[in-house]
Amino acid sequence: MNMSRIFKLNKLLLTYCSFFFLLVACLELQAQEQDLELWTGVELKKNFSSWKTSLSVQNRLEENISHFKQAFVQVSVGRDLADWLNAKVGYRHIMRNKEFNNRHRWYTDWTVKKRFKPFNISSRIRYIYEKEHLDDWRIGEHTFRERLIVEYQRKKKHKWVPYIGGELFWDIVPGDWIFVRYRLIGGLGIDLPNRQALDVRYIFQKYDKVAQEVNIVALTYAYRFK
Repeated sequence: MNMSRIFKLNKLLLTYCSFFFLLVACLELQAQEQDLELWTGVELKKNFSSWKTSLSVQNRLEENISHFKQAFVQVSVGRDLADWLNAKVGYRHIMRNKEFNNRHRWYTDWTVKKRFKPFNISSRIRYIYEKEHLDDWRIGEHTFRERLIVEYQRKKKHKWVPYIGGELFWDIVPGDWIFVRYRLIGGLGIDLPNRQALDVRYIFQKYDKVAQEVNIVALTYAYRFK
């Protein structure tokens, strides 16, 4: 990597980090009445022929970024079943603060995607089965999530890709689906040299039957192996 490329990369990272911390500072002022969380993570990706694998770790802070909320390690494998359809299965081990027990989560994703220049539209449904202990498999929590993301991408390959979206959450109980919360999402995907990427997003989360609103700032670094 030549010096010119290093300078451009450092300038990009400096601009990005300045924007990120400015966003956090503004939200922290607003968080006097609403909670503010900070999520930071790393994702490693590797493709094996048509199979796509991923290993992710993430740390989450809550109560205006002053207390540890949870951390998790996640693995997943998936593949494209068609140009417009992707399927994935994964497992997440969730480590929570002392007030809550750790959790095991299994999930499956089904994502439909389509490009309408200059927009990329993707709709993902996720089914989750989550429990505390690996004993009685009949005892666990079932969740259904539906997410829609719209990206603005003028070219097929573009270094800066802004996007907006939303996500709905339902708890599945015997004989009923209970709507529990929604998220509004706005973010920016940044393509970096050498198969690296950064994703920064703001998430507004609102619970249905609880007077609780949460502002979330999430930062994820990703690296894709050859």
